[in-house]
Amino acid sequence: MSVRQAQSPRIFSTAVIIAIMLALAGTAVWQRNAIRARWYARRLTQAENPADLAYAASALASLGSSATGPALQLLDNPRPDIRVLATLIVGRIGDPAAADGLIRALSDNDLDVRVSAAAQLGLMPGSDRLVPRLADMTRIAPRDSAMAAAVALEKIPPDQAASALRDLARSRSDAVIRAQAVECLGRRRDPNAIPTLVSRLADLALVDTPLLGEYRDDRVLSAVMERGVALPNATTRPTTRIVADFAERSLEQITGKSFKPIAGDGSPTAKARFWADAKPLDPTSLPADLSVPTSE
Repeated sequence: MSVRQAQSPRIFSTAVIIAIMLALAGTAVWQRNAIRARWYARRLTQAENPADLAYAASALASLGSSATGPALQLLDNPRPDIRVLATLIVGRIGDPAAADGLIRALSDNDLDVRVSAAAQLGLMPGSDRLVPRLADMTRIAPRDSAMAAAVALEKIPPDQAASALRDLARSRSDAVIRAQAVECLGRRRDPNAIPTLVSRLADLALVDTPLLGEYRDDRVLSAVMERGVALPNATTRPTTRIVADFAERSLEQITGKSFKPIAGDGSPTAKARFWADAKPLDPTSLPADLSVPTSE
């Protein structure tokens, strides 16, 4: 037997031992992170002040996919602030396996949880695969869940999501959900939504509750004002609004134009003629945070 032949089994055995040691080391690291994730999750549920909550949430999210399970369990915590943080942690981790948990959170009984879950779900990697499920929710789920699902669709780049919102704006019997779809189309600056929105200018159905985009805006303004930043006086919203009001606002966002009555004619027909000829803004002319979502 040659020296090379004698060494070959020895080299192979050494390679196998090294591979086993590396696998065990990787398992040990994962187990350690899993233990740390459970510890930080427990610490988060016990925290009361904002600093402790922020520290525990940040530490949990930094553990990556090892923290997905404990973070999802936090979505069942009785405290709404913990559930909101759980949606943010899951979103930061970006594990597609967590999508089911965030979709379930769209039906949470707390508005802040629903809004946060919708935003994180829409920004999650691979969220385009969720469009059919979210579209189904907007069509058949109760109002609160359907509105949250619409916001998730607003955040998803492909036109398939925008198409679902356009269908929703035309078809859902609940006027508030139609208005929510209209608002989402305006906020995502969907240039293909102009015909749909023009058709909604004749929709005189009453919208008797704030939409989720308005709610998010109000929350941001409140947070800024709490920091002592002076802001211009906010415009008081009308107490009575219809779907057509939101359609006009979305058309303004998409085209950058505002309707001005000609010879005092502010009828839906006059508005429809004006907006039907309007062109969408060039996406490159918008600020970065307002540009039309595009697939990468």
